[in-house]
Amino acid sequence: MIHITLFNSSNLIPLGLEQAQAAKKLNHGDLKKESPFSKQLLAMTRIYDLGNETWDVFTKGAPESFFDLCHLSIMEKTRQNASYLKIKKMKLLVTTDFSVNSKGAIRFAQNLAKQSKNVEVVFYHGIHILKPRRWSNDFFERYKNEEIERLSAELKKFIHSSIGKNKAKFADVKFVVDHCISTEKDIIKYAEKNKLDYICIATQGAGMLRKVMGTHTSYIVNNSKVPVMVIPSHYRAKPIKNVTYLSDFENLKGELGKISKLSTEISLHVEVLHYLSIMLDKKQFEKNKELFKTKEFENIILNVKKNNLELSLVERITKYIQKSKPELLVMFTKRKKSFFESLFLPSKSAELTYSTKIPVLIFPK
Repeated sequence: MIHITLFNSSNLIPLGLEQAQAAKKLNHGDLKKESPFSKQLLAMTRIYDLGNETWDVFTKGAPESFFDLCHLSIMEKTRQNASYLKIKKMKLLVTTDFSVNSKGAIRFAQNLAKQSKNVEVVFYHGIHILKPRRWSNDFFERYKNEEIERLSAELKKFIHSSIGKNKAKFADVKFVVDHCISTEKDIIKYAEKNKLDYICIATQGAGMLRKVMGTHTSYIVNNSKVPVMVIPSHYRAKPIKNVTYLSDFENLKGELGKISKLSTEISLHVEVLHYLSIMLDKKQFEKNKELFKTKEFENIILNVKKNNLELSLVERITKYIQKSKPELLVMFTKRKKSFFESLFLPSKSAELTYSTKIPVLIFPK
């Protein structure tokens, strides 16, 4: 029989045991083996022989080291780490300009709040007021503050009218009206300064992903360190269960780790979608494929698609999404030209036919 006790990296108190019990147990039995900290494993281990084929194993180190020792999957590692560290609420910044189109992002935030009780939503509206030359600074400040107060009341009214009877579903809501010089830059600045987890923006209907890369929203996508959720204006809420992660296989484990943070709040089935490319190293490709046979990638589905020269990449993805019907598409993009830039600069025929009707979560690489 083997008893395993895990220790917090900041002290010597075993998790789940009283200090007195721990001290007594530490001095019990004969020390048979000791493994020190190493670069490969940030944990130390001691094994005590209690006799009668019974051993006590004590491990002290970083939580992620314990998860590696237990061979947990990527998704389970993130869930356990969130539970251990008592991570704060998932913070979502939802932008609105009071238009009908912006209601898609509001409904998406409402949907997330329904699926998790650990979501904090900040509804954000940016304004820019020009100061007339004849106005004194004091008078302008009073006017600006009055406008912010008036618009704050309008913002609350607009949000409550948008979410209807289910406004109580938001456990924690904040309303912010910000005086901006550049709306896009100030949205990013506010999100980064207040350590928000996601920026949620609605965009107009057809050709949503194409529009993201070609409108003012593209500035936020290309410059924000905070992941951006782009929501169709016509979005209608339904449970988010299936996620398609469009991967170029360059940083598979690291990117799945970021996606799994969302799964700590809502239960997600993750599918990795990869389109074969002659640019990708074959050895690296086979190595990545083998990962999906390991316990770490348990319950993550890999779907590899061959190139079809008759269709553009955008058309292929569009058809695939229409058939598989995920609730969320996830991708990672570089600020410079990359694999994904070709995705958003397709042929004119693809631009005319492409229309995605699901939310897209875009992470910076």
